Amino acid sequence: MSVKIRYFLALATLACSHYLQDSEVVLAVSADSTTTLPSSYAVAGAFPTSLYSQYYNNPTATSAQPQPVISDPVTHNIFPLSLTDQYNIPQYDTVDPPNPLPPKASSQKLLQQAVAQIKSIAANPEFSTCARCQASLEVAKFLALAAPEQGSNLALALCEYFDYSSSCEKSYGPLVLGPILTQVVSFADVGGYDGQVNKR
Repeated sequence: MSVKIRYFLALATLACSHYLQDSEVVLAVSADSTTTLPSSYAVAGAFPTSLYSQYYNNPTATSAQPQPVISDPVTHNIFPLSLTDQYNIPQYDTVDPPNPLPPKASSQKLLQQAVAQIKSIAANPEFSTCARCQASLEVAKFLALAAPEQGSNLALALCEYFDYSSSCEKSYGPLVLGPILTQVVSFADVGGYDGQVNKR
């Protein structure tokens, strides 16, 4: 979790607890009082500096916005003033390390995921037959674009799973239709007109 998010969560928690305490006082006063309450409320002049043990500035109620020194309750790292400085808001977070990206998947892993996705799509009762076909073609297209050498293996795996042919290797192998199907699906607009069957 980034430093900014942790800081803002801490401030939100403090503000919420402070607001709830104030609202309970107002409710208690209004329940016991028989006089009319004023329509506006003025905050007391002195800022309650006891809320935090340290401040980056000398806070008052009117002349300066409080800049408390906030620390992480787990690591006890002190967050910099730049996180609460209202006059210098950074455009980019240059303090925190960037979020790590997952490692690039191997072509074998992409093939395994594609086969699993197509099997899952085929078993989903919420899809119509046409929707199942188009969604499966989209998965095949992404595999053909990301790992074209696995296109023939996908055709073989699906032929065997759906029992399309008794000789899948001879029909969809890498020396027959596998590379052709891979090339066609890589260029096709399978989510659009190319993925629809023309009914006459």
